[in-house]
Amino acid sequence: MGKKENLIFLELLRKVVDKLQKSVEEDALEQLDSALELATILNDILKEEALDVELSEDLVSEKLSKTQTQLKETLINDPGKALKDLQKIVRSDSPLFDDIVLQLERYNRLTKNLQKGLVDYFDSDTEFTKIANTVIFIINSLEDADLK
Repeated sequence: MGKKENLIFLELLRKVVDKLQKSVEEDALEQLDSALELATILNDILKEEALDVELSEDLVSEKLSKTQTQLKETLINDPGKALKDLQKIVRSDSPLFDDIVLQLERYNRLTKNLQKGLVDYFDSDTEFTKIANTVIFIINSLEDADLK
C-alpha cells in the first residue's frame, strides 16, 4: 500500500473509531440514566421501608412506655402484684428476670416477717422503700427485648 492509501485507511479507521466511541458513549449514557433511575426507585423504597420501621419502633416504644406506667401505678397500691406482673411479662432469659425474682422473694419474706412480728414497722418501711426503688429501677430498665 502506498502513502495515500494508508492515509485513506487511517481516515476510515478514525471515522469507525469515532462512530464506535459515540455509540459507546450513547450506550453508556443510556446505561447511566437507567442506573440513576433504578437508584432513585431503590432510594424511594428504602425511605418508605425506613419510615415503616420507624413507625413500628415508635409503636413498640409506646407500648413499652404504657406498660412501664401501668406497672408503676400498680406498684403504688400493691407492690406484690406489680412484682408478679413483672415476672409474667418479662422473658425468663432476660437479665432482669433474676432481679425480679429476687425482689419478689425479698418482698414476700419481709411481708411474712412483718406479719409474724419479727420485724418492726420502721425497719419494714425502710426495706419496702428499698424494694420499691429497686423495682422502679427494673421497670425503667425494661427494653422491648426483655418482654415476652
